[in-house]
Amino acid sequence: MSGPEATGEDPALARALEATMDGVAVLEEGIYQYVNRPHAELYGYGDPADLVGRSWRGLYEDAERERLESDALPQVRETGSWRGEAVGRRRDGSTFRQELSLTRTGGDRLVCAVRDITDRKGRRDSLELYETILTNIHDGVYTLDPDGQITWVNDVAVRKFGIGYSREELVGAPVTMLLDEEDIETSLGLIEDLVANDPEGSRRCEVEIRTAYGDTIPCDLHLALLPGEDGEFAGTLGVIRDITDRKRREQRLSVLNRVLRHNLRNDLNVVLMRLEGLVEEYGIDDSRVDVVREKGRRLVEFGDTARALDRRLEQLEGDATTRNVTGLVRKQCEAVRETYPGATVEFDAPGNCPARADEMVDLAVENLLENAVTHGWGADGDADVANDPKDRTVSVRVEPDGRETVVRIADDGPGIPDAELEALSGQERALRHTSGLGLWVAKWCVEWNDGQLTIDSPDQGGTVATVRLPSAQTRM
Repeated sequence: MSGPEATGEDPALARALEATMDGVAVLEEGIYQYVNRPHAELYGYGDPADLVGRSWRGLYEDAERERLESDALPQVRETGSWRGEAVGRRRDGSTFRQELSLTRTGGDRLVCAVRDITDRKGRRDSLELYETILTNIHDGVYTLDPDGQITWVNDVAVRKFGIGYSREELVGAPVTMLLDEEDIETSLGLIEDLVANDPEGSRRCEVEIRTAYGDTIPCDLHLALLPGEDGEFAGTLGVIRDITDRKRREQRLSVLNRVLRHNLRNDLNVVLMRLEGLVEEYGIDDSRVDVVREKGRRLVEFGDTARALDRRLEQLEGDATTRNVTGLVRKQCEAVRETYPGATVEFDAPGNCPARADEMVDLAVENLLENAVTHGWGADGDADVANDPKDRTVSVRVEPDGRETVVRIADDGPGIPDAELEALSGQERALRHTSGLGLWVAKWCVEWNDGQLTIDSPDQGGTVATVRLPSAQTRM
């Protein structure tokens, strides 16, 4: 029986049992006497009558049935009830996680309530997995509520960074305890940009974390928005990495860079002046002097180029925004046509190819185009820049490619020496190095924007430079 008479209760109670979303059944000596429709449907039966008169044991695998008989049922006999989780088996043989409640009533009857918790269990397992990952990764991770209060922080942010605060002291504290006003303003600007333009994306900046001891730790910070209901701002997620060692290296390289460039230019100019003095004083007429003079001149020009590029990079804005790559590449093509009117620059692109990028991408495209138009490379790998290249064709194309925006720049020149390609691809060997800066600058600028630069010299000749940037819709 599956109707009110099976429960031994009044019809109103039976109707309530039928209306509940949980599966409810009444058993006697392990046999179903009453089954409501949700209970039958949980196990894959369309009609509750299909279960009435059958044993509950047929709805569980052998191991699970033995567990319930050895753990759950003895507790029911002793205390009158048991509650826990189990794995049920549906009519088609599939299984599902369930929350199971067993209660003994008068007359040795057993009331069984079942709820499917497959989705809830899956979400809980996922959350536990994510928390395990976030707790054990090497970066510091934290979350803030909409008011800027710290709601969670992993152990790495406390233990590895050595900031002098415990997790208990950090959770519930305002983030202003760790960041100064300038870094707060920078972070708020990035968060406002995310909310307005890119809720699924992330932003990056550098901040200094103030420790409890009064000193600071330079950090790279990645910010993202926490998911909220109906698009509401629910707070932020931050991933921080200690960049103290990187900052020290940058400082040392900066000092070395300035000293070497200064000495290189000054000392080489002295060498060239003395060389000309010796040539004039002793009337030297030797082709070897011309080689020394030319190599010295090129080294001076190389130092000037390095200094000019350094100034240019310092002037660039480093904040990524959504930009139309078609427009910025078209602008660079027009500039190259004006500088090298003898060259042919073909441009093909759709009207709009958006990507998140800063001004460094402009510098990357500028250098790649100039290398292509001037053919950029002589037989010995030295730069071979001409003021007015003749009969040189460069084809430029911008196009979307799945989750990326791609810029391809192809020329009909002699190709790039293998040593240059090996160095740019990370295969540089001792005593082998690139002689120009343009491709390196392009590579650095593209990678700074989470992109990729590849350069190929096809068998048929020429060079193809390919820049891949994450599109504005997929940038993380």
